[in-house]
Amino acid sequence: MSGDRDGAPKLDLGSILAASDVTIEPSERDDERAARLANERRTALWADIRSMVLFFVVLVAVIALAILCGHLVFFDKTATPETQKWAQWALTALVSGGVAFLFGRSTVPASK
Repeated sequence: MSGDRDGAPKLDLGSILAASDVTIEPSERDDERAARLANERRTALWADIRSMVLFFVVLVAVIALAILCGHLVFFDKTATPETQKWAQWALTALVSGGVAFLFGRSTVPASK
């Protein structure tokens, strides 16, 4: 260490760093890395499968509800006016939601 004008000691970092040897090594071995990547792929696959199954279950439920409401509105002559009003409201919501889902996704501006 050397002093400066005020008498305070100076620390020479160059000599300290020159004396030490710094190496960068991966924190995991190749077999650990392969096992981790396989586990991540398996987890991603199961997440994709779950989301696809959920999508198709919801799709089948929505289609069944649309068929039921369409039948009540257009074909069931014994349905009460209250039931037809409810079915017409539900059918309107399903159709407008479906149209918004299909065409709304293509009009979203691309993010930069």
